[in-house]
Amino acid sequence: NAGVFTTAQGAANGVLGGLIQYTYVAYDISTVEYVRKTFTLASGKLTADVITVNLNNPKVSVRSALVNNTIGATASFSNMVAQSGAKVVINGNFFQAYESFKIPIGHVVCNGQFMYGVSGLSSFGFTYDNKVVVGRPAFFYRVAVSGSATKNWPCYELNSTQQTASNSVVYTPAYGTTLKITCDGTAVVVNYGTVTKISPCYLGETLSIPSSGYIMWLGGDYTSTDYYYPPQVGDVVALTPYLYQTDAEGFTLDNVVSVVSGAPRLVKDGAIE
Repeated sequence: NAGVFTTAQGAANGVLGGLIQYTYVAYDISTVEYVRKTFTLASGKLTADVITVNLNNPKVSVRSALVNNTIGATASFSNMVAQSGAKVVINGNFFQAYESFKIPIGHVVCNGQFMYGVSGLSSFGFTYDNKVVVGRPAFFYRVAVSGSATKNWPCYELNSTQQTASNSVVYTPAYGTTLKITCDGTAVVVNYGTVTKISPCYLGETLSIPSSGYIMWLGGDYTSTDYYYPPQVGDVVALTPYLYQTDAEGFTLDNVVSVVSGAPRLVKDGAIE
């Protein structure tokens, strides 16, 4: 039949040049297992709910999520579970439960989109191909003028409430529709990738966050530095998360789709910290 040839014919015509090897990687067809275990410790017995997720199963995916994709939004846990469609749902980042605005702590990435960012805490990430990355990554958020190597503004946090004179924060629609100013500074409004407004902002003001852009809030000490480049209305800019410095534990942004964070870390490399 056409297209069928022997090994000798294939080798003679340069089709087969060597041994073809296939590697079969076996995995348990189970995806998620739940057990309740009792552990005997020096202080007594402890019962814990243990969930095991088989990330080698290509049918498994692990994703982080926020209520309404909004920082500070809340819902009952049962409602979150019902809407998720997931087999298992676990509370992620710690948050300020006793404050009126319940922000998370540490970095949050949902479906590849950075939602919240404050560095210094342990972060747990998943990649598109189900690899796990752990570390204390220092994410910054660079707003840069297109085509320029020098006209840029590194913002230290994302959707954080920490407005201080030395800080710089990017506020996206994940923060909500409005931004309350808690410290005097400069507000740079970016809409559809273009700077549309630059103005001083003062304690007590409320600004509108564009649904198709963000606000770059800059503290007074930040804008007083020698290296600060004043933005101009009409500047075409791009917002890019990046690692300010290499993470000591090897956490990278490569293909990361989900990140949750928290503190304190309880276990590292099998040992209690």
